[in-house]
Amino acid sequence: MIRLTMGKSALPALLLTGLLAGGSTAAAQQPFPPAQGGFSVEGLLFELSLFMPERQGGTARQGAPSPFRFERDPALSLTGEQIAKILPIMNDLKAKPFPTPSRAKTIQAGVDGVLTKAQKAAWDKLQKDLEKARADAPARQGAQGAQGGRNFAAMTPEEQKQLLDRLPEDQRKAFQERMKAAQAEAKLTPEQRRLRQIDRFIKELEDRAAELKKT
Repeated sequence: MIRLTMGKSALPALLLTGLLAGGSTAAAQQPFPPAQGGFSVEGLLFELSLFMPERQGGTARQGAPSPFRFERDPALSLTGEQIAKILPIMNDLKAKPFPTPSRAKTIQAGVDGVLTKAQKAAWDKLQKDLEKARADAPARQGAQGAQGGRNFAAMTPEEQKQLLDRLPEDQRKAFQERMKAAQAEAKLTPEQRRLRQIDRFIKELEDRAAELKKT
């Protein structure tokens, strides 16, 4: 099972979402993983990242950090054999990063054929938990005082400072680093952004496979 829990503070993630809302990538950058229903490359990468150690697979998420933590079950981790089967699928996706509907079905079917029943059951349950979390999000954001989803980039420097000053120092520094990375990401074209996501995940899969061979 993969447990969905709230982080110590959702505010940094919600702030960064507000920042991204001011750019051209607003529709693609959300504080939650992709919604259930239909195929998306981001959704596929996110699904697979949940079966990787937490220090890996993180770049498969969309640009904004999630206010939630996903507590992975080591028993559900991808095996070396599974990774060996998934890598060709990822490389094929990299060659054509915007698949047609029919090709998307083939890609998803290929991944589903690699995952175990337990992994697929954990993913199905997590999607239901995420749907509930999305439904509860407006009230949660209000409780966190995230300016009702107000665009962080549109705030005055003083308002931005006041919000950042509310964060503990470590969270403030982490947020500022993510903010710089998000601004750089927003300058990429959709194709560049997609390829960067896929490239990073392929690298993580390769690193994990190499690590498993040593054990």
